Order: sequence, then structure tokens, then C-alpha cells
Amino acid sequence: WYQRRVHGKQWYQRRVHGDRRTLLSSSTDLSMLRIFLTLLVAAASARDIRLELLAPPSEVEFGFCSGSPEPASLDYLTAEPFPIEMVEGNVITLAAQITLLEELPVGTTVDFKIVKEGLINIPFPCVDVEGAMVGSCSYNGDDLLVGLELAAPLATGVYGGGEPLEVTLPALPSEIGLLLGTIRMDITVKEASGDLWACVRIRARLV
Repeated sequence: WYQRRVHGKQWYQRRVHGDRRTLLSSSTDLSMLRIFLTLLVAAASARDIRLELLAPPSEVEFGFCSGSPEPASLDYLTAEPFPIEMVEGNVITLAAQITLLEELPVGTTVDFKIVKEGLINIPFPCVDVEGAMVGSCSYNGDDLLVGLELAAPLATGVYGGGEPLEVTLPALPSEIGLLLGTIRMDITVKEASGDLWACVRIRARLV
């Protein structure tokens, strides 16, 4: 056995010969070790640290965020072909239908939060593209409805359906390559009072 003392206190004890080695620390060192292990376990279980990644989606995935009110039925949301190929001139066919179970009031705010999923999620900022703000931006809900030829308050009923929408991709900036992969979008709708009306999460794969 080999012992080392620092200022009269036992620091550690180790067996020199043989395979067995034992570390004996002072009470302060043991406390620090316990704190370190506790933090390690907490970090491993933290939701912000993605130790296990979700599998890439094989189709557009959608649903309400955890803990969100569900004032509507999300009937379907599709994008064809899938995964979505981000190439100029590519035609994407979109189809969606929602059944509103509660009236959407006047004065809502719609917040988009978009990230590229990975071991470390990469947020997509709000950027100006030819005069239009796209990405993780906030919008006036009433204005968005006007763009869809609707108006607030939006009554209960079925919206969407019908003929799918075909979108032809324009010329894309070279930076689009940074977004290729699994994209997650959280769309949060808040009432004028600031209360949460609903939050919808969408996952898609861009290639």
C-alpha cells in the first residue's frame, strides 16, 4: 500500500502491487464526487440534451405540442414527393385539412420556431427573403388569414381539403444546404391576452 498525505490529511490510498486500486478521498472530495455524479445524471435526463435522436420521418409528422390545448382536429397533412427535395424547379404537392372545434378569435399572434434536429439542434432564424420574412418569425394571425382569403374570428368547421396545392421551388440560396436533414417546426398561436390557444408541431425531412 502507498499513502500520500497533504498537510497532515490523507489524500488517497493506493495499492502499488496487484490489480486492485482503491481511491479514498477526504469527506470534501467525496461530497464533490457526489455532486458531480448528481449533475451527470441530471444532464443525461435533461430534455435539452438529445442523447437519443428521433428517427428521421418517413412522411410529414404532425400533432399538438405536449401540454397544448386541442381546439381543432388535425385531419391530415402531406407533402409529395417525400422526403422534400430542395432543388430549384422541383414541384411539391401539399395537402392539408383541419377541423376547427373552437372559434379562432380576433387578434391572435402566430409564432414559428424552426430547428434542424441533431445532437445539437440548430435554430433557423427569421430572415428577409425578397421582402418576405420567413423562418422563426412572429406574425399577426389576422393578416395570415387574409392571405388565405379568410377572416377572424374564424368559425368552427372544416378548412382545407379539396385539390392539393402545387408549389414550384424558386432559385434557392446556397445556404439552404445547412437546412438539409430533419426539420422540426413548432407553430404557437396565442390569443390577444397572451393565453395559449394552441401549439402544433410538424417534422419533415429535406434533402
